[in-house]
Amino acid sequence: MGSRKLSEQTGRLLKLLSGSMMLGLGLILLLKPEWLSNMLVSVGVISGALLITSLAALIQKLRAQKR
Repeated sequence: MGSRKLSEQTGRLLKLLSGSMMLGLGLILLLKPEWLSNMLVSVGVISGALLITSLAALIQKLRAQKR
């Protein structure tokens, strides 16, 4: 375990993923705590975080191709 090291880019994307999930869950906790018991809301937060991270990865890839 742990034989593969993350690149700087992969580490940043992982931080973005975890941070956006925490932000989404934190906002739900502040605004509508009763939504935390709803499975669809949880799946939505995870899906949103994956979407944001995927878009950021795509933008990084496109910027790297322009250079």
